[in-house]
This record gives sequence, structure tokens and C-alpha cells, in this order.
Amino acid sequence: MLHERVWKNRLMLTYKVSGQSHVGCVRRANEDYIGWRVSTDGRRALAVLADGMGGHAGGAEASRIAVEAFIECAIDLMWRNVELSEYLIRERLLDAAEAANEAVCVERRLNEALSGMGTTLVAAFSYDGEACVVHAGDSRCYLVSQSGELRQLTRDDSVVQQMLDDGSITEQDAPHVPYRNMLTKALGCQEDLLFSCINVSLKEGERLLLCSDGLFNMLPHGVIGDLASGVRPQEERVDSLIAATLNKGAEDNVSVLMVEVSGVAIDA
Repeated sequence: MLHERVWKNRLMLTYKVSGQSHVGCVRRANEDYIGWRVSTDGRRALAVLADGMGGHAGGAEASRIAVEAFIECAIDLMWRNVELSEYLIRERLLDAAEAANEAVCVERRLNEALSGMGTTLVAAFSYDGEACVVHAGDSRCYLVSQSGELRQLTRDDSVVQQMLDDGSITEQDAPHVPYRNMLTKALGCQEDLLFSCINVSLKEGERLLLCSDGLFNMLPHGVIGDLASGVRPQEERVDSLIAATLNKGAEDNVSVLMVEVSGVAIDA
């Protein structure tokens, strides 16, 4: 995809975005949805992923509506004449997330057949060696180091995560909890939804990895980190993550968005 060039500490940073979404091996329909945009000058990038719920039609519609509404609201961050600041970006992304939630809520009210729909959302805006991430639900954003170490930037909004936090269960117990997929936050399910927001610095060789739970529920963190890192072209790394999930039986839809950071030294 497009590359981003910024002058910072005598290093020209380059961002490359690749993504893929697959129905998996069990589900009949893909209720995940992904989207991304890059500014015309290549200096800013936005990646958005949603994992819908509420039946085949409802989940697919919820995730599509959320991603498209989010991008529509945040698209002016791509404009070259918009002066960026951490505060502006944070507020605009939170506004976009609220707009996405409102769009899903409205469709849910207007269409009785979609009354049970909802969706997760995770989005990352990358610029000038920085990223701002917003999310609700259990879709995740990881920071992947050059060596393949994963740092989870988002915290799952789920019953299982709450139980882990209060010590009711251990990490070993989590996969066996009957209601492990139950969320405490989802777009379309409540009008006054609070989104989480985090800022992170990006360095040469690192990657942002946005994914639905269909990936991390099937693959251990070590495997994800190994497949997401390395010197292979980014598209091949995305393909390998999807393929590894399919080889494990892919019980859910699986979606991946990857933002790669590389750099070229320049003269002062």
C-alpha cells in the first residue's frame, strides 16, 4: 500500500498497511470488516477493524456500518492542511468512535431484523512516528517488536477479562469459561458508550497488529509474534497469520490489519 515519509531524528519513517479478512472454517458468513486510508501525501494512515455479532446479516451489517462511519468521521485527519496535535487526534478519533456507535444504534432501531446486532471496534491512526488507538470490545491492537515480542495495547472489554482482573480465574482457566465470548462493551448495545484510548510511539522495525478474536483465540502469542515479525514482505506475514489460523481449524472469522514501520537514514 502507500508509504508514509516523515522527517524525524534524521530518519525517514515509512508506514505500510496490509490487511485481510477471512470467514474461517466453521462460520457461514464473515461478520468481520476492515478498512484503511492513507493521505494523498502518504504522511498519515488510518486502520479500522470491527467484529460484528447478532446473526449472519446483523453482525456483518454492524461491522460494516461501524468501520465506514468511523472512517467518514475521521477522514479529515488525512488532509494535509490539518495541523495535528495529540489532543486533536484523540478527540477526533473518540468522536469518530461515537459516530460509529450512533450509526449502529440507529440502524438497530430502524430495522427490526437487525435488533440484536452489535460490533467491536479497534482503530489506529499513525502519524509522525506516533499512533493513537481507540477501541471497545475484544478486538485487539498489539505492538510487535522487531524480535516478535507482542505488547497488547488494548484491554478486552469482556466478562473473562473482568474475572482475570479480580482474580476469579487464572489465564489457564480462561479458555474453559463457558461465557468467555461475552462482552461488557460493544457498539450498538448502548448509546452512551465509553471508548478506551491510548497513545504509543512507533520505532523503525516495529509493527501495529490489529486483529479480531478469531486470531488470538486460535494462536498463542508466541506464534503470532513470530509470524508477524521477520524480513518477509508484509503481505506474506499477513497471509501466514491467516493461514496458520485456518490450519488450526479457524472456528471464527479471522481478520488482520498490519502497519509496518521502516526507516531510511537521511542527511541533516
